[in-house]
Amino acid sequence: MSDLTSERIAAIELIIEEYQRLVNHNPEKEEYKKLLSYLFDVNSDGFRHSPNKIIQDEFFNRYLNDKTRYVCVMYTAYLIDLMKANDQIEGIDRFPKKELPKPEYKPIVKSIEDTLALLDDDIPF
Repeated sequence: MSDLTSERIAAIELIIEEYQRLVNHNPEKEEYKKLLSYLFDVNSDGFRHSPNKIIQDEFFNRYLNDKTRYVCVMYTAYLIDLMKANDQIEGIDRFPKKELPKPEYKPIVKSIEDTLALLDDDIPF
């Protein structure tokens, strides 16, 4: 069974991988640049949060809220956004979409009489 520390370490390793993947794409979209601005000094050993207090606050307000009180969940939410950004650039769609409502099927034959009438008709071929 895993613990919070090992989950946090795993999330950080994945963040570094996805972050570097996004950097290699050299993104032009502001949304992607914003994701990259949240961290700096990213290397294989780890990363630091942006030294800019405004950007730090924006990161924590975006990823650390009532739903995500734990740091590992916060980093996982950030990781998902990095993955989505990379996937959009690469044209990959790995995240499930909302299930569409099932269409309503109407029966062709409404009653037994209609069925018998179809059987009695001559087939035109």
